[in-house]
Amino acid sequence: MATFAQLLARQQQQQKLQTTLGKAELGTAAELEKQDINRAISDYQTAVEEAERGMRKQAKKRSKWGGIGKAIGLGLTALTPIGALGGAALTSLLQYGGASSVGDYRKYIKGTLGDGLFYKQARADFDTDLASTNTFIQEAADSQRLANIYNALGTAISTYTQADALKSIGTDVRNLTRGKAARQTYANPMGNLLESVDVYGEKV
Repeated sequence: MATFAQLLARQQQQQKLQTTLGKAELGTAAELEKQDINRAISDYQTAVEEAERGMRKQAKKRSKWGGIGKAIGLGLTALTPIGALGGAALTSLLQYGGASSVGDYRKYIKGTLGDGLFYKQARADFDTDLASTNTFIQEAADSQRLANIYNALGTAISTYTQADALKSIGTDVRNLTRGKAARQTYANPMGNLLESVDVYGEKV
């Protein structure tokens, strides 16, 4: 039969073992939570890189279609009777329409970090970074329409100031086109040489 002292010693050993196991469990839980935080940060960094690629892709497409609209407007300004003011308005509208045809980037990042008891500061820092990134995406998308308007206004001003030069280029292009259309090629009866003459039969 165990004595009172033996029972007390056994109880103390059991309490010590439970304390040791409790600390081990807490250490395991903390380590698992730390791994969860690191995994969430890695997912966040991957999502940020994807957002950067998406925004650059949209910017390139926007520049491409805006440039196409601008080129069409400049061509019409040079080759048609439209005036400087009308050419400026048309070119800016075409550029704005081309750029606006590409939607802004609004793919927000979602955090994958679950609840936990440890690393409160690390969790707070992660939440702050996530919120700041999504705020940046929102503000960039909201300001894109205004940026398109500013670019179109700049194009309108440059088109208006360059209208005379564009008209001169257009006149040269039309004259060159008419000159080529007025020429005809015929076979020389005295040989196989081809000579070019204008509509009046004079050799060129």
